[in-house]
Amino acid sequence: MGFRTDFQDLPEDVIRSVFSFCDIYAVVSMSRTNKYLRRLSLDKLVWTDLVANLWRRGFIDQASLSDIQSSSLDSLLALVKGLLTGPSSWNGNANLKPKSRWFLSPKSRRVQNPIPVDMHTKYIVHPREIVASNLNQPKLLNGGEYVLFNNATLECWSIHRDELVWAYEKSGPEFSVVEFAAEVIDGGDSVNIVVCERSWTLSGTGSEQSLVQVLKLDLYTGSSTQLLLNRNPYGNVWNFTDAKISGDIASVVVESWKNVVGTTPYSHCILMNWKGKTELRLASNTAGSPFLITLIPYHVIWVSASISGGPEISVIQVSTALSSHWNHVGKRAYSPTPGAVFTPEVETVAHESITSSECAYLKE
Repeated sequence: MGFRTDFQDLPEDVIRSVFSFCDIYAVVSMSRTNKYLRRLSLDKLVWTDLVANLWRRGFIDQASLSDIQSSSLDSLLALVKGLLTGPSSWNGNANLKPKSRWFLSPKSRRVQNPIPVDMHTKYIVHPREIVASNLNQPKLLNGGEYVLFNNATLECWSIHRDELVWAYEKSGPEFSVVEFAAEVIDGGDSVNIVVCERSWTLSGTGSEQSLVQVLKLDLYTGSSTQLLLNRNPYGNVWNFTDAKISGDIASVVVESWKNVVGTTPYSHCILMNWKGKTELRLASNTAGSPFLITLIPYHVIWVSASISGGPEISVIQVSTALSSHWNHVGKRAYSPTPGAVFTPEVETVAHESITSSECAYLKE
């Protein structure tokens, strides 16, 4: 009795379990051997496990584990196809049908005949006026169809239509957008945006104001909905930098030159849960060091200088490490300002020193 016969004699649920421990290439290869294995390899539970494994390894960052578990088989296959070939907007010939039913793309819910973006073509958007400022910065949204551009105010442009989709309404003429970040959601239909504003006065009397706002923009209708408004977070802000947003969590690094000796400003990070309307301030024990931070689904990663002077990288899980530190946004005026949460006090899931010479500037 050959190996293939023995393998096929196994119960179907055992073969599905074996598939779930394989990589995608192995599953696709085995599906080509016979109709029996092909039928089992197209089981939704198999692909749920395969895609969930990609999510745990960091290859997928636009869907939660619950999203993956509730997705249809076609949606899971389309997600894997996107990892291999890039967004559908990169396809220069949208009329070609897929050669294999393995990678069937779900039709768009709203756009019947979307205009593909040709990767070999240069696309130029033409704002009516461009304000010369070092604050101007374009950020291409995932999918390659839209770009955010800070031009006096934040604007969202359709690349292939050269069309203004949306413009952010600032809090007043004295305010400027100094930092922003975005995360594409809902399969490319919408985007969550975190916007940081600051007002400037010529007198320098200390009456400057700052705010952070999180909003959801519908890319098809051009309408936005406010998710969170955080005015003057933890007092007057000197400068907003390095904004991030991932899922329910938004972050922004705040730099201040107050009471700092040397050439590096004191920096800390404001984390905000826009769904829970809560915030906290995360700070390093070392005042004269940059504070580098980023967000991935359900986790926060930061790099800072240790007390001994060397750079360190730390990873925390938001739901467990920060659960007791959140404060409600908007209630700060009626209670003492909460103190900062210092990084050594937070429980980490990974913590390691960095020895690379490329990070020597963190020791300054």
